[in-house]
Amino acid sequence: MSSSPLSIDVYVAPMRPYACPDQLGEGAAKREAWIASVDAIAALNPKIVVAGHKSVEAADRPENLAASQQYLRDFTILAKKGGTVEDLVHGMLALHGDRDQPHTLWISARAEVARRV
Repeated sequence: MSSSPLSIDVYVAPMRPYACPDQLGEGAAKREAWIASVDAIAALNPKIVVAGHKSVEAADRPENLAASQQYLRDFTILAKKGGTVEDLVHGMLALHGDRDQPHTLWISARAEVARRV
């Protein structure tokens, strides 16, 4: 028997690991839970991470997990600053403009700002 930690070669995500509107727009606690779930995946040391919803051109790299966590943290930081939906979206695009499907970001920003009202 091996005493090495559990690891996997490939993780196939049902959704892209970084942007799920119901997680992103439902508050900081949901985003922190999402980050924790990504930590659990990263702890398995996958060599390949395949997202179910992504651009066809996007590489299936394990670095995407850390990028996903940063995306969620940045959304929380910008959301805490207040401002409008546009402020939140434009702030995220300035930090992560290379991410695809900006409509998901708009949905999430609207939900986040609506929670404040």
